[in-house]
Amino acid sequence: MVFAVASPVVAALTETWERRVLLGIGMAVFLTGTILQATAAMFPVMLIGSVLGGLGAATYTPTAYSIAGLLSDSVARARSIAVVMSGASLALVVGVPLTIRVGQSWGVAAFALDSCRASGHVHCPALVASVPSSTASLQRPMADSC
Repeated sequence: MVFAVASPVVAALTETWERRVLLGIGMAVFLTGTILQATAAMFPVMLIGSVLGGLGAATYTPTAYSIAGLLSDSVARARSIAVVMSGASLALVVGVPLTIRVGQSWGVAAFALDSCRASGHVHCPALVASVPSSTASLQRPMADSC
């Protein structure tokens, strides 16, 4: 719910921000929300973590789609966006049921696995660094680049 409501709002509020910064902020907020959910001892804390995770995803995901489209030429644009979308879809289709199954089977040990999953975001700074620092070409609207 947070993701659906926040995505257009975050996009409108941050349209002039550098996309590299948005990717970093989105990943950091999502990681903070994930850790908060994994370590929550009370429901309100877990709920706050869930909201933070949704806000982080609402910042990161649209930015990743736009970067995939804007860094590609017109021939490869659809494929680039499809690759980003496929990664997000695969993470949901495989990751959610797997995490539920592991949590049901392992109980407390699932916390360790979730921590490892969250630490997978450690590689993300390299992804952010690979986005060009000069975003002049990334500032054009998608409609102008079609």
